[in-house]
Amino acid sequence: MKKYIQFVLLSMTLFVCSCEYEGLPTYSGNDEIYFRYASEFYSFDVIDSVYIHFGYDVKIKEDSIRRIPVRVMGNLADYDRPVKFILVDTSSTAKESADIELLQESSFIPAGKRDGYIVVKLKNTPNLDGKVLKASLRLVENEYFKTNYTTTRHVLINDAGKIISTEYRVLFDNASGIPNLWAFYEASRFRPYLGIFTEKKFRLICELCSLDRPYFSYDPQVETASAAYNLKFPIQIFIMICRSLNIYLASYLETYGEPLLEDDGSVMELGPYAIYYE
Repeated sequence: MKKYIQFVLLSMTLFVCSCEYEGLPTYSGNDEIYFRYASEFYSFDVIDSVYIHFGYDVKIKEDSIRRIPVRVMGNLADYDRPVKFILVDTSSTAKESADIELLQESSFIPAGKRDGYIVVKLKNTPNLDGKVLKASLRLVENEYFKTNYTTTRHVLINDAGKIISTEYRVLFDNASGIPNLWAFYEASRFRPYLGIFTEKKFRLICELCSLDRPYFSYDPQVETASAAYNLKFPIQIFIMICRSLNIYLASYLETYGEPLLEDDGSVMELGPYAIYYE
């Protein structure tokens, strides 16, 4: 009987404690908003900026809509919560409205989610010609979120050598023409494999092979052309590019009954030494 009474008392105590626990809030602080890159553990995954090349990366050249991931630290909600952000004029060369639009109405954390996006529209105007514009974006407090959560974990990505979880940078240009590394080895290396350089072919190569303009370029102030070429273009890279482009051109011909043409009306072709090793 004594053991039975002890069991009943223990059960009642646990029941009362559980009721009290259920009444506690799951999160007692203010909900914080920050850019999602700050949650990445490994430094080589931390990316606090993006570089957009209108010349090659963007098919619709008039503008480019970009979604930048953000994350909530705190409670989930059963309704969409707007995220507020600004363009930091003092550290930006891009001008709001003229070069970039902040699409606040499309920037929110969806109901029941911890992750969402802020959205911007980049504009390709004559003001961009010959320039690289920078838009420094900063999350700011609103009625739904605080912005007190920051981290200064050191990484090798940004200029300051640390991440600031409420800031993000967008750089963009409209550079076109042959990249300097391709130009340096155009006659001896690139033309024999990839044929004559054209912007249309270059954009297609970048799309098919997940490459970009900087990959085909080098900085003469920090490296030689030969060092950059040897690092970036082992024979396997040419094999990948040749095979990918050859498969695409064959598929295009089969689908449309005619070859893919360059902007000047000529047939897009690879070079005479193009290789397609399996």
